[in-house]
Amino acid sequence: MSSDAKPAYDSADLLLFQIVHDVRALLRKSHTRTQILQQQIEPLCDDSARGFFDEVLSSQRELDQLMVRLAAYAEAGRAGSREWIGLDVAILGAKLQMKNALEQAGTELAASDTAGVRAPAAIQSVLAELIANSIRFRDPARPLRIAISTSASPAGDRRRIRVSDNGPGWNPRHSERMFEPLRKLDGTPDGFGLGLAIARRVVEGFGGRICAESDSTGGVFLIDIPDDDGSVGDS
Repeated sequence: MSSDAKPAYDSADLLLFQIVHDVRALLRKSHTRTQILQQQIEPLCDDSARGFFDEVLSSQRELDQLMVRLAAYAEAGRAGSREWIGLDVAILGAKLQMKNALEQAGTELAASDTAGVRAPAAIQSVLAELIANSIRFRDPARPLRIAISTSASPAGDRRRIRVSDNGPGWNPRHSERMFEPLRKLDGTPDGFGLGLAIARRVVEGFGGRICAESDSTGGVFLIDIPDDDGSVGDS
């Protein structure tokens, strides 16, 4: 039967959490002190000095966001609970989670063949990461379209979730490398290179598999979800 209990963090992830906690505490202190200093000497600052303060504060916020993402990576390393939900519910949750980003990018997101399909509850966070990835790397020359669908796996004994977009895609030789933590492909925009690494850790945590494909029509992520007993076939 399903269990909501999660195992303890392994030693590497626990150490990462401790580092993140300590670094964020130092960042908060540094950020506060910088703001106080900025207020105190504001009357003496020229435009160059004000720009310097803005860059320092912006860098502190960006570093803090990196720490948040590293904590999410550590959290993803824990095996997910065996709670299962309707895939339509997970898709709706991911859309709500990414609502502002989807609207700002003018994204069309469509789902098909998902009615009645059940999946591990953690699939919602995976879908949110994949949606965020599509938005970040969209083709500026055309409106972004994301499609989520399901089918039987090639062996016919598992359910496969397909998340595709009409973005510029990537060099197929990078299809495995881009799941590595902190890996950023050449020429990619800002970001930390953790979204796909988090997605893979979550999928593997609930006993599934994820891979990526790319061609001239865009990018595709394929997720094979396990049976209720956590097993996944060899397909």
